Amino acid sequence: MKYITKVRLKNKIFKIYKLDVIDIPFFKDFYSIIIDNLKGIEKEFSSHYNYKLLKKDIEGKSVVYMVYYKEKPIAYSLVYIPNNKNISYWLDNCKINKVDKTKIAELAGAGVISEFRGHGIQSYLFKLREKYLKKIKFKWGVSSVHPKNIYSYNNLIKNNYELVGSGKDKNNHDRLYLKKEVK
Repeated sequence: MKYITKVRLKNKIFKIYKLDVIDIPFFKDFYSIIIDNLKGIEKEFSSHYNYKLLKKDIEGKSVVYMVYYKEKPIAYSLVYIPNNKNISYWLDNCKINKVDKTKIAELAGAGVISEFRGHGIQSYLFKLREKYLKKIKFKWGVSSVHPKNIYSYNNLIKNNYELVGSGKDKNNHDRLYLKKEVK
């Protein structure tokens, strides 16, 4: 893992790291802890990543950020750079002009261990991911969320993502589609 920065949120200092390919087994274990601790309807919104594909994505421009508090991992977020096969999905669902098709990145998931929710970590992670998109000269951040996942939806709206549609994903799950032009 590569250390990126530290940030103070609600009088706590959090350290931010960027995962390397060799860290994927660690991420898989951490993500399993997050999924295992979800309750009720939240569990319905979450599924495991394809870790073989995640490895290929990280070898490209996709990024996984980890947030630590006192040497303990407590949150993650992912920036996924879609391949050509997945670009049309986002162009169609987020109503983005085909001219911008190489400038789209998906904010493809984020999670915070329950005891650290309410510290502003999710909002910070939006800003961090958008900063990365600017650095690699991307124009759009896109995301989808289950309609019943009010917390994630509210975080997207709070961070100026615009609701642009709804529909089913490739697994036939209900989704709301949001986008933001990163300037």
